[in-house]
Order: sequence, then structure tokens, then C-alpha cells
Amino acid sequence: MRVLRVLRVVRIVRSTRLLTHLWAYRFKHVLAAISTLSLLVTALASVAILQFEHAGGGNIQTSGDALWWALSTVTTVGYGDRYPVTVEGRVVAAILMVFGVGLFGTFTAFVSRMFISPAEHNDREHLDQVHAELKALRLELSALREALVSAAEQKATSHHDSAQ
Repeated sequence: MRVLRVLRVVRIVRSTRLLTHLWAYRFKHVLAAISTLSLLVTALASVAILQFEHAGGGNIQTSGDALWWALSTVTTVGYGDRYPVTVEGRVVAAILMVFGVGLFGTFTAFVSRMFISPAEHNDREHLDQVHAELKALRLELSALREALVSAAEQKATSHHDSAQ
């Protein structure tokens, strides 16, 4: 019976091939990707834990229990009111715990990036402005050089004409 439950969970995971297709093309927005992935993993974990624990005599017997357990586990809160007792359920729990830590680490990095990014953007705008001013100064310097050379040539020509 346990083998059949494992095969049922494997079949559910295989049906998510659409997600690998979406992942290959990447989401435009990181937050949307993180949210979608976390919802999917939480839902899959709650289905898997319900399959394993319901038949194994654990205290996760309803879909509400399974969803509550998955949410409290992925957020790393883990109240302890619902917990897996089967080996398969504990494996699902371990995977969900590791995913939860990674998920919140990624989310924290994303939010940090949002705070840092405007400063980098302003620095980039400032750098572009400095480059534009430098280019304008080089053009002006080149024009002044040409004017000086032209004035020196005219002076030399007029000085040469007056000497003759």
C-alpha cells in the first residue's frame, strides 16, 4: 500500500511538467515566480502529507489539517499541533522545511534588492550625466583648439604679409 501511495505522489509531481516549461522561459517578475512556486510546493506537500498520514494513522486526517500543517511548516513556524508520524510524511516535512528556509531567504534578498536598486539606478543616472557632460566638454575643447590653431594661422599669415 505504501508503494501505491508513493506512486500516486510521483504521478502528481509528473503532472507538473508545465511548470518546468514555464521555468525554462523564466517569469518576468521574480516575486510572481517566488509566489507561484511557494503556492505550488505548499499545495503539493499538503496533498502528499494527506496521502501518507491519512493511511498511516497520523493526526493529519483532513485536507484542512494538511493545508494548515503545510503552511505552518513552510513558514518555519511549526506549531506542533499537526505533525507527520510516517517515514514518508517526515521526508515530505524535511523537504518542505528546507524549501521554506530557502523561500524566505530568497524573498528577503528580493526585498533587499528593491531597497538597494533605486540607489544603483540613481548612481547610474548620475554616471550617465557625467559622461554626457564630459563628452560636451571634449567637443568644446576640440572647438577651442581649432579656433586657436585658426587664429594662430591667421596671425602668422598676416604677420608674414606685413613683413613682405
